[in-house]
Amino acid sequence: MTKQKIRFIINPHSGVQEKHQIESSIKNLLNYEKYDYEIEFTKYAGHAIGLAKDGVAKGFDIIVAVGGDGSVNEVAAGLIGTEVIMGILPLGSGNGFAGHLGLGRKLKYALKVINDGNSALIDTCLVNDEPFVNLVGFGFDGLVAKALKGSKVRGLLGYIMGILQYVFRYKASDFSIQIDNEPAINRRCYMLNVVNGTTYGYNFHFYSKAKLNDGIIHVLIIKDVARWRYFGLLYLSLRGKLHESKIVELYDARQVQVIPKEAILMEIDGESIGCKSPYNINIVPKSLKVIVPKGSYLMMN
Repeated sequence: MTKQKIRFIINPHSGVQEKHQIESSIKNLLNYEKYDYEIEFTKYAGHAIGLAKDGVAKGFDIIVAVGGDGSVNEVAAGLIGTEVIMGILPLGSGNGFAGHLGLGRKLKYALKVINDGNSALIDTCLVNDEPFVNLVGFGFDGLVAKALKGSKVRGLLGYIMGILQYVFRYKASDFSIQIDNEPAINRRCYMLNVVNGTTYGYNFHFYSKAKLNDGIIHVLIIKDVARWRYFGLLYLSLRGKLHESKIVELYDARQVQVIPKEAILMEIDGESIGCKSPYNINIVPKSLKVIVPKGSYLMMN
């Protein structure tokens, strides 16, 4: 049997976990009867995109993002629309997208999933020309992402500290939101997300019923209300019921245009990023192959 070629792209700065064990774990746990592999380390933001594209050009069968949601986003950006399959070793802080796929947070299990080699086609999305696989967020969400990017405290503690630091200080913003070809709606939002997946990370869910292969994105509007009410949203989010709150509006869409009435912070797949309004968000159905655990709903379509 001809072996498949895998390139592991490791972000040495992601997450809170030690990175020195990754190479030895790959060496000890990867199935050598199925795979030949090489390892590349990223050296700067955006480097994984180039390494993924280079892997495509060199005939690799699988490119594995080793890191968090930002690393997954970059590797996916280099693979969308190709036949090369993306794998994930979830070693970041939140690992929201990996959580949706059912990969958990354990390196050993994620390598087992790669050894099994089951793959599926998923939808990806674009906000203007920037690709994303999980979500784009505006408002408070974007502020927390920016705070985490510059913070020395990572992981769940850093995420909670970011929320507590700004939850009472952040002011809601006014948006014009057009969903598909419907008339635009105007809302004052504390937070606005357009999502493809289900999970922020750390088992916090924004919409537990979202699927990665249904050709639909979801718009979640968190209204401007008394700040103490947002702490109840954390509980609902952990239970996968955020969308059931009376202070949350939910819409299904295939394309969305977001126009903030003032300068706004935003994040794409957990990373604070600059992008100019208007924000045109579209879904690109069945555009990326990913390795998934056996029995995943994504393999059933």
